[in-house]
Formats: sequence, C-alpha cells, structure tokens
Amino acid sequence: MDATLLLKATLLWSATLIASRLSRGAAASARHRLWSVAFASLLALPLLSSAIPPVHMPLPAVWRDSLPIPTTAPAAAGANTRTGSAPAQRPSRSGERVIADAAHSVPASAEPARVRFSFSGSRLSGFRLSGFRLSSSVFPLVLIWVWPIGTAVAAAALLRSLIRVRRLARTAAAMDDSGWRHVSDACAARLGLRRPVRLLVSDAVRTPMAGGVWRPLIFLPASARTWSAERRDVVLAHELAHLAKQDPLRHLAARLTIALYWFHPLAWIAARESSVAREQACDEAVIALGTRPSTYARVLLDLADSLQPAAPALAALPMVERSLLETRLMAILKDRVTPASGRQLLLPAIGVALLTISVAAATPTIRSSISIDAPASAVPPTASLPPPAAIVPSVEAIKAADRIVAPQTNVDRDSVCWADPSYRSSFRGTTNTSESAGRIIINEQIGTRDGDRIIQTGAGNVRICMFAEGVGDAGSRERPGQWLAHARHVAMETRRGAAVHRLDVEAGRQVSWKVGGAERPFDAEAQRWRDRLLAVLDATWELSSLNGNVSSLRGEISSIHGEESSLRGEISSLRGEVSSMRGRASSVRGEESSLRGEISSIQGHVSSLRGQISSEQGAISSLNASAYGSDQSDRARIATGIERHNTEIARLEQALRDYNAAARIAAVEKEIQALDSDGKVAAIENEIRAFDLDAKVKAIEARIAALDVDGKTAAIERQIAALDAERRSRELRDRRDADLKALEAAIAAIR
Repeated sequence: MDATLLLKATLLWSATLIASRLSRGAAASARHRLWSVAFASLLALPLLSSAIPPVHMPLPAVWRDSLPIPTTAPAAAGANTRTGSAPAQRPSRSGERVIADAAHSVPASAEPARVRFSFSGSRLSGFRLSGFRLSSSVFPLVLIWVWPIGTAVAAAALLRSLIRVRRLARTAAAMDDSGWRHVSDACAARLGLRRPVRLLVSDAVRTPMAGGVWRPLIFLPASARTWSAERRDVVLAHELAHLAKQDPLRHLAARLTIALYWFHPLAWIAARESSVAREQACDEAVIALGTRPSTYARVLLDLADSLQPAAPALAALPMVERSLLETRLMAILKDRVTPASGRQLLLPAIGVALLTISVAAATPTIRSSISIDAPASAVPPTASLPPPAAIVPSVEAIKAADRIVAPQTNVDRDSVCWADPSYRSSFRGTTNTSESAGRIIINEQIGTRDGDRIIQTGAGNVRICMFAEGVGDAGSRERPGQWLAHARHVAMETRRGAAVHRLDVEAGRQVSWKVGGAERPFDAEAQRWRDRLLAVLDATWELSSLNGNVSSLRGEISSIHGEESSLRGEISSLRGEVSSMRGRASSVRGEESSLRGEISSIQGHVSSLRGQISSEQGAISSLNASAYGSDQSDRARIATGIERHNTEIARLEQALRDYNAAARIAAVEKEIQALDSDGKVAAIENEIRAFDLDAKVKAIEARIAALDVDGKTAAIERQIAALDAERRSRELRDRRDADLKALEAAIAAIR
C-alpha cells in the first residue's frame, strides 16, 4: 500500500463519515446503505486505481511529501555526477554565497530526493531533506512489513469466526416448536425474504444471532423454547430483518475492509458508525412491522439483562450488543422516523460510488506555483511599491536535493542569479515551478530574503535576472531601478539562447560588464541594455506586488470568515452538550418505562392464568348442566371430566401462587423507587438550567456581531476595488511587453 492509495482511502473515509453525520436525522436505512457502498468501494479501490485510466491532478508542491516519489537507479555513466562531475563550489564577492551550476549538478537518471516542509506558526519556514532514498525512511518500512502482517492477522481472525459459525450451524438442533416456524414464515413473507430460513437452537448460543452469508440462519439459545410469544415475535422480526437486508454479507465486507485498512484510525470510527446504522436500520424495520416501540425496547432490555453477551463471532450478528444498546434505545423511543424513499436510499450511495471512481482515477502531479499569502499593507503609489506579499519556503534545500533546477542548461559557474539566492533564511515572495522528467524546475522567483531582492523569470524567449544584495529596508517600497543606489552588490543578467549578458554593480558603481563571459567596456550599447532591462524588471516587480497585495487582502477576508465559523462551531458544541443532557434524561425515562412494562407483563401473565382458570370453571359448569337427565354411564364420564378440570384448576391456582405476582410487582416497584427517575430528571434539568445555554449562545452571538464580518469584509473589498488591480495589471503587462521588445532590440544590437 503506497501513500497515494492511503490518501485516496482517507478521502473516501472522510467523505463517507461526513455524509453519515449529515444524514443522522434521516432514516437509518439510508446510512446503512451508504456504509455498505463505502466498504465495497474501499475494498475495490486498489484494483480500480490500477484499472481505470489515470486523470492527472495538479497539486501544490507542498503536498509532494504525501505522494509516492518513484526511485530509479542512477545510470552508470552518471554515477560520479554528484562528486567528480559537479561544479566546484566557491564563494562569491560577498564571501558567503555559494555559486553552483544547478542545471548540471544532477544527471537525468539521478535518484530524486524527498523534500518535506517544516512549519513554524502559520508560515512555511523552509524545507527539510529526509534523504535521497526511499529506503532510508521508517514509514515505508512500516507499510511494507507491518501492514501486511496486521492484515493477515485480521483476516485470520475473520476466517476463524466464519469457521466457528459454520461449525455451530452443523452442531445446532433445528427448532422443533411449530409456533416459531409459523411466525418465522409469516414474518419472512412480510419482509420479502424468499429464501428459506433455518431456526437453530444450541446451548453454545448466548443471545439470538443472524448468520449465514449464503444460507440464512438464525441462532437461538436453548432457553428460547420457554420464551413468551411477545419476546419470540420481536426476536424473529429483528433477526429476519437482518437477513432480508443481507446484513451478514455486508458485515463480512465491512470486516474485510477493516482488515485491509486496520492501521487507519478512520476505519475504526467507520466500523462503529456502520454498526450503529445497521442495528438502527433493523430496529426501524421491526417497528415498521407493527411492533410497539416501548414493547421492543423492553424486550431488548430483558435480553440484555437475562442473557450473556455473544461470543466473539465476527461473521454473525448478535441481537444485543451492550455497547450500542443505549444509542439504539434512544432512537427507538424517540419520535418515529419517516421511512426512507428510494431517492434517499440511492443518492448518498451513488455519490460515494462516483467519488470512488473519481478518486481511483486521480493521479496527483505537482505542476503549480507556490504562493502562500502573508499580511501586507495597502499598495502604495506606482513609484513606490512594496515587495510581493506572499511567503514561500526557501528553495536552497530543494536545490541541494538535486530535483530543483533552473530552467536553462548553460549557466556560468559564477552566475549569481541562477544559483539559489535564498540559501539562509526564509524567502518572501512567489515561486512558480513545474516538473519535467522527475525534476522540479524553477520558472520564476520574485521576492525578498532579509535585505536582499531577487527577480528571475522568463519573458518571451529571454530569461532575465536581477539579484540586489544588501538593499535593506530602505528599498522595501522601491522599484528595481531604485535599488542600485542602496544595494551593496547588484547582479543583472539576460539570457537569450547562447547569448549571455551580465552587469555587476557594487555600491552604486559599475564594476563589470560581460558579454558571453568576456569582459567588455561599459559603452552606450551596454547602457541601453541596462536601461531596457531595468524597465522590464520594474514592470515585473510592480505586477507581482500588485497581485500579492490582492491575494493578501483576500486572505484577510478568509481569516475573518474562519473566525466567524469557529464561533458558530462553539455554539453548535454548546447545543450538543445540552442535547447530551436531554438524552440522559430520556434514558432515565426509558428505563422507568421498561420497569413499568415489566409490571404490565407480570399482570398480563396473572390475567392469563386467571383466564385459564375461568375457562376450566366454565367447562365444569357446562358438564354439570349436561348431567341432568343423563344415565349412569354418562354421569360417570361427566364426573371424570369434572375431576380432570378441577385438577387443572388446582394446578393453575398453584402456578398462580408460585408465580407470586404481588412479590414480583413489589420488587419491580422497589426498583422504580430506587431508580428515582423524577429526582434524576429534575437534577438533569437543573444541570441544563445551570448550564444556561441561552446566555452562552447570546454571548457568542455578541462576539460574532462585534466581529462585524460583513462590515470588515466590505471594507477589505473596498480596498481591493481601490487597487483597481485588473486595469493596472493589464497596463503593467502591456508596458512590460513593450519594454521587453525594446530589451530584445538592445540585446540584438550588442555584437
């Protein structure tokens, strides 16, 4: 499993979890189907990623460490490129800058290095190299060795559970009670279950379970034969609902998915969410069959109290899992949920399926410019512009990583422009890169590094560069043409094909003018080249500054909206706490209702016994009436019948006395009294009042109002409008194009 597949799986897990949380108010059957499609999609994701034609998705270079970087063995011919063939490093005029030919430092077949960002606060402070070989990282070793071991262990556990279910199906006895069979057939017909269902009874079964991936099975404990008709009907409805939805197969797919992604924390969150959705969907189906919610909740509680937890058999679905019981009971006893329509069932599932195909086809590539906004003041007049307001990480480490190269291939070894000018501290500005043959190419770099200024870009078929060292804060709002008076050292350079022109200025004094590497006198043609180049550089700097300031202002708007969203999230969190308190109160009331249901069940059992006694007494009365006018033999037969009925009455009365309904009712009433539901609910209501949700919400809403999102946003939008960026950008581009033509003419005139 590589990092790209892990990223794709994370996107699918996250999207499904968000969709599940957003649909909590809808029918659970919709969430159940959503999770089933999601697990099937995640199982198929590795195969789909290989089978579907790739769609290349450009990503920022800062994401590159999340993606797999292919490694290739260096060619034999280039084996010494990094050592013997690399240009020697030697200090520049300042004594600190390292000048190197980046374009020739690495062969095309060289193995790329992995580059990571390190973060400091909200800004990217630079790059860190993790080594030139993938094998030097611990994380790939974890994926290569630990992941398959964990997957094998999880798959083995799942296989063992399937074998246990199969063995249980062979050893369990068929339910011999015709009442159970009759109710099962009738309920299965109502649920649309066409395959015959086997009812199996075993001492090894602790709680009712639905199982059988291909052949529907319901496992029942041995005590099921003595259950009341009410409990029997509820248990069969629940387990048959699981089988009608093919939940054993869905459960198997979910467990296979967890086995594949066992190391992913979202997988375990999804397993819990899907289990809740599965059981709640089944509960909804049982209630839809006509079962009263209070009766259903009481039976679930009775089963949880009277039966032991199910043995860990992953391939079968126990009726009662205590970890999910409270959530299920609250859902059962709340207001009825409208059954999901066909559209509600299909749309989320179709959405996940389409997302899976899209994610599987996506192949991340890095082909974009890096520009991270930082605060900047309003744009000054054209004659005095600030440096570009974006912040990007230093590229010195990238150069050293042998993947980042300048776009040209014939750079002089002492070229100050095309070597990395930001080898120490963070670079502020914009950097545009692209990728070719596994190498990251710097196309443009415009900005500042401490007191230095740098412009290197392509304009038409000319590469231009200016590096002003030691400009300081005095030049922070000046154009390139004004840096000459402040800079300690300025290097200006143009390249068009094989023609290279370079001018060096120190402390405002021209010291070197070279054409093709040869020293020449600084004549009129050189002055014309300098003036035309400065005009192009001025327009380029102003355009970059203008765009940077617009981006910075839009970043301020995003920050304001983000602060508002955070405050509204606090309100949602507070309301969630109150909802949790109300849920506790509902749980207490539900427990009390369950206990009162027990009393009703006891009284119902007593009524049933008394009804049977009355029936026997009626039979005796009928026999006594028929005795008049009967002969001796009939009277003997009638006496025998009366004796039999009296014996049954005596048995029923003894059963009534043994049942001891009064003591049972008294015990349950004692439990109700000990529960003290009124007291607990009153305490929770006091807790809700003390929480004072309304006051807290009002306080946060006041903070939101004080934030004045609309007002601040409007003010920033006015600043953006005042910049008149679209018109000014168009004018600056036109001016730069005209100056570029003049520069090309000046270059052509130099012989």
